[in-house]
Amino acid sequence: MALDSLQRVIEKLQKTIEAHRGYLAGNETRTRQVLIDPLLRKLGWDVSNPSIVQLEYQVKKEWADYALMPKGKPLAVIEAKRLGTDLGDRIMQVLNYANVGGFPYMILTDGNKWEMYKVFEQATLEERLLMKLELSQQSAHKNAKQALAMRKPNLTSKKPDFKPPKRAPKRDKSPKLPKPLGRNWYSFDSGKWYPQYTKPSRLKIGNYVDVEVNYWRDVIHEIVVWLVNEEKLNDNHCPIETGKWTFVSPEAMNRDGTPFKNPRQLPKGFILHRGLTTEEQWSGLRKMLDQLQVDTGAIQVFYQPTGKTSR
Repeated sequence: MALDSLQRVIEKLQKTIEAHRGYLAGNETRTRQVLIDPLLRKLGWDVSNPSIVQLEYQVKKEWADYALMPKGKPLAVIEAKRLGTDLGDRIMQVLNYANVGGFPYMILTDGNKWEMYKVFEQATLEERLLMKLELSQQSAHKNAKQALAMRKPNLTSKKPDFKPPKRAPKRDKSPKLPKPLGRNWYSFDSGKWYPQYTKPSRLKIGNYVDVEVNYWRDVIHEIVVWLVNEEKLNDNHCPIETGKWTFVSPEAMNRDGTPFKNPRQLPKGFILHRGLTTEEQWSGLRKMLDQLQVDTGAIQVFYQPTGKTSR
């Protein structure tokens, strides 16, 4: 199988994730049919052939979503979850029944994130990790190179080729004082409404975030992502409401039962209601920062006047 052929499939999946996050995040079956099955087939695992892949495979009282069974021998068990699910919650349970079922490998995926581990090895979980990728967070080419580890010819070979993922360097979490504000810097500590008729260009959050932004909606999105990644926002705080709408929630649903317009997937399974107006999102963000008691003094945005409102 040519690498560029696998890359094209991944590019298509990346577009599907971006266009249909809300639809896929609401249902595991949709995620399996739209995201997981196409990639498995491209990697040589024909999910329609029980001689190769068995669905809903029973291991004692547990059921594996997929069991890779070339020549009838257990090779890898796959746990599939709906898009946006935190895979970490299932690792130890899947590892347990993979061990019981005699599977040397286990794979967890939500269609976007994929992780593969060794099963029979006396080592830490981190040391058992063989492959990890996230389709929406890196190039199709890089994803394709990592996904090759799950190819049928590789997994069934006598000496499978794995290139363990690079360990992310530890971040320096020591706080640093923000630089003094100059002209056209907006500080969230001011409590003022965002500067209308302006265009933001840079967001800084202490020593943790320093990114380019193009719209005030991007500022809001990046701040919410930071809150989730820093574990300042969790399920106990949700849903966050703004007026009659839901701003952030684990489910893409307003309190009146209507679905989010333009839902945007966040880390750890949270969903941002991106379809709201900038003013509604801003109100939701302000409410969230107050509720979480976040020190807003370090959140700063550099902007330029435009003569018209920048969303």
